[in-house]
Amino acid sequence: MIKDSGLIPPKKELINLDFSYAKTFGAVRELPQEDFMVAESIEIKDQMDSDMCTAFAATAVSEDQEGVKLAPEWFFAKVKQVIGDYTGYGADPRSACDAAVRFGFLESSYTEHSLTTDSRDSLANWSNWDFGFDIRAIKHRKKSYFKIDGGGDLFDSIRGFLWENKDRKQSVFTGTYWQPEWTFVKDGIASKDSANEPVNAHAFKVAGQKIIEGVPHLVIINSYGYGIGDQGRFYFPREVVNRFLFAYAFMDLPSEAGKLNWNLLQKVKYFIKKLLK
Repeated sequence: MIKDSGLIPPKKELINLDFSYAKTFGAVRELPQEDFMVAESIEIKDQMDSDMCTAFAATAVSEDQEGVKLAPEWFFAKVKQVIGDYTGYGADPRSACDAAVRFGFLESSYTEHSLTTDSRDSLANWSNWDFGFDIRAIKHRKKSYFKIDGGGDLFDSIRGFLWENKDRKQSVFTGTYWQPEWTFVKDGIASKDSANEPVNAHAFKVAGQKIIEGVPHLVIINSYGYGIGDQGRFYFPREVVNRFLFAYAFMDLPSEAGKLNWNLLQKVKYFIKKLLK
């Protein structure tokens, strides 16, 4: 297993630049009481010993929406382009969401470059990728992203969001400090009494819910390959989610009115970011 995962936890700022799903679309109205998945993953990804977990997780979310295999290495380069430095370690979730809106995602069939054939630094340097890939990625750009609201119970917010948007195959991009014990838990089921060691920040995808012994768990799709957990899957109960996770979602908005509202919010956001630099 890799020593470090590559997620830079989001920092609190004087002005919060994250947008609230609940405030934009209203609070979640219904909570599921059954097993469900928003989409079956095209594959369980393996980031190997890289620091690309943010890109791997975000790409996996987009694959659910698009239904095609996408290249996480190219997207990592785009995230590093947003950040402005490919040599620094890892990436934060907001920059990944910004890259999804600004650049989109590249279908894997367009490139043979990957972690199995190229070095991390070569892949992370956006100038090494053909600009033509940016053109091909445009059709996979996202229109928005949101912070999934906790409101005191992030677990219910995430599973309610997944349930309400399952027909649109909308999974959630999130992360936490990955606890070493989770790597070795039986059948991928994390204990509600998990330790809290803030040493290894890691991003992953949440794609559904599984009822285990009558208790709802969120289904976590990881990027450590098929060899850990339940063939790459993990199951987090309410206590683990509410103690550890933060969650973002990027999505195509469900109404023209929503798109108009988002476009205005997005312009304000980027204006504020420019002022803060």
